[in-house]
Amino acid sequence: MQAIGNKRGKLAERRLGLDFEAEDKRVGAVLKQEEERERAKQEKKQRLLHDNPVYALMDAIATYMDKYCLDPIIGFFFPGVGDVITGACVLPYLYFSLAEVHSIPLALAVLKNAMVDVLVGAVPWIGDFLDLFHKSNKKNFALVKGYIDDDAETIKKVNEGALIALIVIVVVGYVAYK
Repeated sequence: MQAIGNKRGKLAERRLGLDFEAEDKRVGAVLKQEEERERAKQEKKQRLLHDNPVYALMDAIATYMDKYCLDPIIGFFFPGVGDVITGACVLPYLYFSLAEVHSIPLALAVLKNAMVDVLVGAVPWIGDFLDLFHKSNKKNFALVKGYIDDDAETIKKVNEGALIALIVIVVVGYVAYK
């Protein structure tokens, strides 16, 4: 907006509470604060995604276990051992979700994918075949990356997966308690 230049106009602006200079200063301060918040967010993203050895480990796990199909191969040739290895592969994702990202819902969603993978892989022969299609490490890696990128669809998947995992944990805990 443009301020009125004459004396009567300035008086009218003050009476109406139209202080354009102060408003411009407030808008500038808010814009500067938003720029600072975005800069801090990008620095955190850089630290989490590019400068983190755990992130590199998760990428390697997703690549070797799912892209190169080591998960079903190990499960086929070494029944039981494959399930243990698959279960152990979720640990870096859980650590990263809790210690680096500080997100319990993300950790629960990762845990849900791992539980499904272990249950599918536990079925002899058929489970190993189905493991070719249920790539939990790849899904977990995508969840972590999308969550850090603030992708709305990924955050929705994380929240849904966290709710399912929480329900399963409560039900299993209740059954085990009884």
